[in-house]
Parts: sequence; structure tokens; C-alpha cells
Amino acid sequence: MKVKILIISLFSILNIHSQSIFTTKGESINYRINSKTSTTETSQKLDSILNLSIDGTTIHSKQVYNYDSSNNLLREYKYIHNFGGEIWYPLLGNDYQYNNENYLTQKIFSEHNIPEYKYEYIYDTSDILNQEIKYLWNGSVCVFFLDSYYNYNNGLLSNKVVFSWDSNSSNWNLSTKHFYSYNANNYLTEHVIKTWNESTNDWINQEKKIYEYDATNNLILFLQYEWDDTSWSNFLKSEYIFDVNDNIESLIQYEWNNSNDYWHPTFKAYDFIHDNSISITNIEYPYYIPTGHKLNQYTAYYWDNNSMEWIPDYDAMFYYNPTENLSNQNQPLERPYIFPNPTSDIAFISGLELNDSVFIEIFDNMGRKIIKQKINNQRIRTAEFNAGLYLYILYYNNKSVIGKLIII
Repeated sequence: MKVKILIISLFSILNIHSQSIFTTKGESINYRINSKTSTTETSQKLDSILNLSIDGTTIHSKQVYNYDSSNNLLREYKYIHNFGGEIWYPLLGNDYQYNNENYLTQKIFSEHNIPEYKYEYIYDTSDILNQEIKYLWNGSVCVFFLDSYYNYNNGLLSNKVVFSWDSNSSNWNLSTKHFYSYNANNYLTEHVIKTWNESTNDWINQEKKIYEYDATNNLILFLQYEWDDTSWSNFLKSEYIFDVNDNIESLIQYEWNNSNDYWHPTFKAYDFIHDNSISITNIEYPYYIPTGHKLNQYTAYYWDNNSMEWIPDYDAMFYYNPTENLSNQNQPLERPYIFPNPTSDIAFISGLELNDSVFIEIFDNMGRKIIKQKINNQRIRTAEFNAGLYLYILYYNNKSVIGKLIII
């Protein structure tokens, strides 16, 4: 089975099909397993996600994705500004290795560019993933941490057994067991985690996750419970709403308040902007996004307990690059762009009509906004800019596109 990397970002609970499983990896990474490589040729791939302040003056953080010539994800990393806001500071990320058949064989999870965990993936003779070994990075060496074995039934993952390493006895001991259930359409509906009790030699409930879908198999409800020794207790909830094009419109997340017995809202993603002219099948994402078409932007909100209302937190902007495997690499993408690039005194915008209303925002490499203005005659004066790398966002026809501009 081909391993496809998935990242927990906005969408921590994903739409999972019969040939996919969903398991937490490290502190921030998830993956799914596909039985075969997609044969759909993609025209774009996700390059980065920029999280901008609501007033648009500062880029708080960014996620950057690097690929190999086969469009396998090689590296993903999240960066934030340091306290002075002058440099990008690496927060956390992953590095990946693949075999000659493009199957994932290794992942290294790092925090602040320091390796924390290493994962190795082992397949059987039918290329089905059957073992995953997790190591704890101890200085310059790796030591055993967890060993997981996957079991399948009729092509679906039925359970996963996890062993933990006992360094004192140098033995693997039973740790947890994961059980998976599916609906008639082979979508995951329940994931139960149990821990091994050595005293009773039995599996004890620990955690349960429930997934519900709409008529077109979009995930609309996620519930997570924890075992309190006698029954399942509410813990987390996520609610999803989709439009008629199967694009996500909103996501609201809650935590259970035991003191007052109610779901307390914590996070909301709203104001999604999609490009319905580009299907999701034409885009290479390093993780699954529950949308039918290209996602350009959304706004994140947090719940203010004092005012009892949603407060805008940041805007997430998605930036894409052409993939390496275009069916016709001589055909440019149908989106506006700036040329010449690099430039010195003046630049032009290609791909738009002269009467289109266009606004541009330009940020320096520290994430600070340099200009925001309406563009006349599709030209931009850049003579007053210092030499260097800049980020620009073009707003046109209720759409937006992000790009990089080099001033020489």
C-alpha cells in the first residue's frame, strides 16, 4: 500500500475512505494509506500556507512543503517569527525518505530543527504496510520506543497492535490496541483505543472516536470520548458544513466542560474561499483537505469567554506551484502572475483583462507589509524597493493568488 503523508493543520479530523486509515504520528503529523498510487495527473501542488494577521500587516507563521521529482513530499516545516520579528524560526516539521517505488520508508519528526522521533515503515511482499517502528532520538542515536503491527480484513484495516519498549528488560511489552469499524460505504465510523492491563491480562477502554457523514460522504461530525472507568465521557467535538460543490464552508471545534456539562466552543474556521474552476483531483496536497475544489483562503476564529463571541484570529492563505508531472508542461497555468521576475524598476501583471479590478499586497521576507494598492494598467513600480525576495498577493474577480517576487 502506498503511504500518503497527512498533516494535522486546520483539519484534524479527515474524511477517510475504505483504503485509508488515520493514525496520529508524533505531535502534529498524520498519515493515510492508499492501496495504489493515484493515476490522476495534477497541475498544481501546495507550496506553502501563510497565516496573516487579520489586518493583513504581518505574517505570523508559515508552513512550507518541498517535493522530489516524483512529487513525493520530502520535507514539511512550520516557521514562526522570533520575538524580534526579524527572522523565521523553525518550530516543527518532518523529513521523509522513499524507496525506488515511491513507498514511504522513513520519517524523522523534529522540533526546532532537532530530531525527536524516527519512524520506519515495513511492507509485506504484496506492498501492504504491516509494521511501523518508532524510535526516540537520544542525542546522536535512536532507541526503540514503539512497534506497531497492522491487521486487515477484506482490504480494510481492522486493528493495530502497539508494543512499547522496556529499556530495563530489553523487551517489547503490549501497550495499546486500535479497533476500526466502517459503514456500508467503507468509510471509517469508529476508532476505539484500548490499553493492556498486565494485572488482569485484558484490554481496557481508553479512547473512542466517532465519525458521521452526509449523503455524499463528507464528514459532518466527529466525536471523541474518554473512558472514566465505568462509561464513555465526552471530550472533543468537531462539526463540519459543506456547500453543494462539496467544499467545506465551516468547521467548529468544541471541548467538553465537565463542570457545567456543555460543549464549550474553542475554534472556528470560516470565510472559506475556493476556486471552483479547479477540481481537487488536479492538485497535489501533502495532506487530505475536505473540499471538492482548490482552497485559496480561510479565516480562523477563537472563542472569547468574556464577550462570548467569535474573534477573528488570522487568515490562512494557500500558495501553489506547478507540479513536475504536467501532462503538457508547455502550457502555463491559467492564473495571473507578475513578470519580468526578477525585475528592478517596473513589473507587469499577465493573465488579466485591462478592465479587471486588481489590488496587490507586497510583503518583505520578514512578513511585513510594504504596500497595498490598486493596480492601474496592470503595472507595478518597484524602483523604490530594496533588492531581495518579496511575497505578493493579487486580489482579482473575487479571487486571490500568492506569488514570490525578486527585486534586483
